Parts: sequence; C-alpha cells; structure tokens
Amino acid sequence: MIPLDSPIWKELDSSGSDTYEVFHDLMEGKGDFREDMEFLGEDS
Repeated sequence: MIPLDSPIWKELDSSGSDTYEVFHDLMEGKGDFREDMEFLGEDS
C-alpha cells in the first residue's frame, strides 16, 4: 500500500485524489465510515 503521506497520491487521477481524501478521513475518524468503505470498494 502507498503510505498516506507519499507524494505519489498527487500524481494519481481524480479517483486517486478522492481515495487519498477518504483514507485520511478514515484515519482521522471523520466522515461516515460505511459510505467511505463503499466508496473505496467501488473505486478499486
């Protein structure tokens, strides 16, 4: 897995950028866990 602080996230397309934001929200306990997990499942 790419570390969350890796600069490679900025090089990915928009779905990668969204994924980066969702991962950060999950790690910080923000947002809706179920929605975020569904997004990640759909995005993979």
